Amino acid sequence: MFARIRASFFPRMARLIGIFRKYLWKVVLVWGVVWAVASFLAPKVFEFVLPKIQERTRSMGVVIDGVDYSKIKVSPWLRSVSAENVAVNFDLKPNDRHRLSSTFRCDEITVSLTNPFTMRGSIKMHGFEVQFHKSDIPKELPFDRFSDGEVFLASVPLIKPREAVRELFSNVVALFQHNQTKGGFKFSGKVFVKVGAKDIPTRIYSERLGKEFRLRFSEDDVRNVAKAMRIHLSDDQVKMVSLYPLRVPIIAMITERARKISVQYYNGDHWKQDALRHTLWSFMLTEAFGPEFALEVTDAQETKPGNEHFERLMDYNNNAVGRAFAKEKVKLQDIPRLVLEDPRVVLNPDDAKFRPKGQLLK
Repeated sequence: MFARIRASFFPRMARLIGIFRKYLWKVVLVWGVVWAVASFLAPKVFEFVLPKIQERTRSMGVVIDGVDYSKIKVSPWLRSVSAENVAVNFDLKPNDRHRLSSTFRCDEITVSLTNPFTMRGSIKMHGFEVQFHKSDIPKELPFDRFSDGEVFLASVPLIKPREAVRELFSNVVALFQHNQTKGGFKFSGKVFVKVGAKDIPTRIYSERLGKEFRLRFSEDDVRNVAKAMRIHLSDDQVKMVSLYPLRVPIIAMITERARKISVQYYNGDHWKQDALRHTLWSFMLTEAFGPEFALEVTDAQETKPGNEHFERLMDYNNNAVGRAFAKEKVKLQDIPRLVLEDPRVVLNPDDAKFRPKGQLLK
């Protein structure tokens, strides 16, 4: 029986291969023509779609213009289209006197069809840079530029470009305003944290958390920023700060400002300088982010080794005084004076040592 099957199988396969070889050149020719036509039409389609995208972004408060690119490629399997060396000028505040002063550059933008039945696909941006003009920097964004950026957005409606742009914008906004977004969305890039006169390059990226994504910093980069700030962070602090990437530049600025003011007022008096620095630091953190976050940051600072017991109690107390000053609406310029006048402030470790236990704040 197997002999009969083999005898009939191989001749049939030979005939099929013969037919395939006979028509193969025709299939290749048709495919080549279709690919050539698609490659020719792709720039035309882009020019047709661009005004619709501009219209959609304008309705969202973003004006884009001066769009340029080197070439548009269609993949051999006709599943994706890529634009290379894309350059765009944009304006996030079109009503001010600065026109199209911010820039976007991208090595490659690829749109891929992933579901031909629903005509949904993905958008990927590789190697992009964004430089915000100072008039355009969103208030919730403490960085003025991104580099080495990567963005991936899955399942977008490719036949509805305006809706696709809306989905992309809404995901970016949700990620940077609320530090969370849902769906197939990934983001990574390099930002620059200003510490004094230095710009410290720091990688920011999205991390999956259940069904959502959130932004975070690399913990090694947080350590580099802390080193530049001349402060030592415990491992718990590094982990905590890495989860608040949009707050790191502000924390850095507050830390540096508290140090400078304390040196300005009490240079040469170590303990008074220490008391003022902790009080100011906690006060400004509370004003910027609220008492709960300020407590979390300052408490984590006190867990690192090095401080003697009563030095640590002194710092805990003065951090609490800083939060109290913020709640009492004290003015920043009055705090150097109040550090000497307010009886709640602990001015040295001996003061903490001999105070009744109930009089030390935490």
